[in-house]
Amino acid sequence: MRLQASGTTKPEPEIFLACARAISQKLPQNTGRPKELEAFIIPAIERKSLRYIAQSLLGYEFFRKGIVADAVLNDEHFQVFLVLENSREEARKAFDQYGEYLKISEKNVQIAQMQHQISLKASDPLYGNVVVEQAGQFIFGAVRVKNTSGAQQLIEKLYKQISGE
Repeated sequence: MRLQASGTTKPEPEIFLACARAISQKLPQNTGRPKELEAFIIPAIERKSLRYIAQSLLGYEFFRKGIVADAVLNDEHFQVFLVLENSREEARKAFDQYGEYLKISEKNVQIAQMQHQISLKASDPLYGNVVVEQAGQFIFGAVRVKNTSGAQQLIEKLYKQISGE
């Protein structure tokens, strides 16, 4: 975890320590890392790049919260993300909202229904080529992608890690 301060050029270290202690007291003890974070332990994902976004992941209000990280696969740099929802229905609703948003600006939105998930490939006006899948209560995705098949394989690894397959 990292704490940051704004509005001052010389924050007192004691303030950070007090804040960290207060947060630590509220966290459950001896629970280990959440499975959602463990899923990102994949060689292609840069470990120190993981960021939890508490609201509007990627700047989209329909992606309420989640995790984003940098990835490098076959010398290609892109970002992967995981949207965390409370239910399959909420995840599907967010996925559908993203698809509708893309259809307004992009005519070539490809959606495919698979056995356990639904997949989308398109060009996002803010992030370039994207690959996004919804499975269960999660939405997995990659943005700024050049090689969609490589990004899709990485997304599949994330899915398998989080679902325990």
